[in-house]
Amino acid sequence: MTKGNSSALALSFEKDVKEKRVYFEFFLSPPGKFQAPETLLKMDKSVNDIITYTISPELILIVRYAIFSNLNDWHPDKELSIIPNEIKK
Repeated sequence: MTKGNSSALALSFEKDVKEKRVYFEFFLSPPGKFQAPETLLKMDKSVNDIITYTISPELILIVRYAIFSNLNDWHPDKELSIIPNEIKK
């Protein structure tokens, strides 16, 4: 927990991922079995990489992601660009 009883999760990837596109989906669910829906974008690659993070005894965050060398279709209504910034410790 962070100050103010908030939660924080940092996702770290290898340096070569910086030049690729990463597809993310975020879900909130009670602990237990979670059936993920179809991906928002239609793609040939299966999206099976999952990160889970416990927020409270009643709630977990589920992050589903895939790393692509190139994503041929651009979906401005479903995409968000994140510009990397070095965090000083």
